Amino acid sequence: MISRILTAKTLGGGKKIIIIRFRAIIQITAIVLLLSITGALPVAGCRQVSKDTAEIESVELSAGTDALSTQYQAAPEDLSIELYWNTGPLPPRYHYYYLINIGPVLEGKFEFLPGYEEYPPVPEVWTIGFSVNAAKMDELYNYLGKNNFFRDKWEKIEPSIGGPHSYMTITANGQKYDIPPDSELKPEDTKKTDEIADFVRSLVPEDIWTEMEKRQKEFEESYED
Repeated sequence: MISRILTAKTLGGGKKIIIIRFRAIIQITAIVLLLSITGALPVAGCRQVSKDTAEIESVELSAGTDALSTQYQAAPEDLSIELYWNTGPLPPRYHYYYLINIGPVLEGKFEFLPGYEEYPPVPEVWTIGFSVNAAKMDELYNYLGKNNFFRDKWEKIEPSIGGPHSYMTITANGQKYDIPPDSELKPEDTKKTDEIADFVRSLVPEDIWTEMEKRQKEFEESYED
């Protein structure tokens, strides 16, 4: 076909023939493309979905995404947890505490202060907010219930002296639960509180931890005894 077109062009009358053939090809291509877009002609490699099915799938996907990101499936709307941690008794240069508050909405707050509030120089408390996923809050609530955290009485032991310590406060279903410091709990209960504390820490974005470590290092380097 190409050689015939070229020959016609060489002879001089083929210019008109070439235009006619290309117009025909363009018209046929346009018709095929139109049929493919409207769904009248199947396209290779694509699953053909009816209009009704496509609408249903779109609605289900949208609803599922919203549920994962903004709606609790198990946790109550008032679920919140507060985790306090400090280094324990250390020289002011190396001492600090942080406080993590999460909930009752899908928001968290991180608070950090190096040194001791009683001993100057004390910098301003650094506070920053962050967002939390509803699925993570559901996971937290299920773990708390499974491990019997929604109670007021804990068996305590003689508190240990020295070293870091932490405590938590949980609110759920209109009730507030104060979890004693980990240094006062039995080893089996301390293990559970440590797991909860690690989970709460994991909800804080990594860049916040990085900034906290940077601020603590700067405080240590600038501190004057």
